[in-house]
Amino acid sequence: MIEAAVVSHSLQCEVEVVRSDDFRGSNGDKPEFCIGGPLGSNVRSAGHVAHSLPGVTFHPYTHPEHPLAFEAGGTIHRWSAVPAAG
Repeated sequence: MIEAAVVSHSLQCEVEVVRSDDFRGSNGDKPEFCIGGPLGSNVRSAGHVAHSLPGVTFHPYTHPEHPLAFEAGGTIHRWSAVPAAG
């Protein structure tokens, strides 16, 4: 959220805070930062994915075979952690 605020400040743009559960299909041509993912924590993220990427499926963390993966066109893209630089 802080990073989104820094970007908007550097671009000198207006910011509007909108509730996650207030999604009606599209935000038109306005850019939007959604804080939180499409698997329940942010309904707006899920709505944007469904609108912009029809047919893409996200697997939840609790999925027995592919936790946090997304699927598109029958291909599963697995999540992998990137080790922190130390």
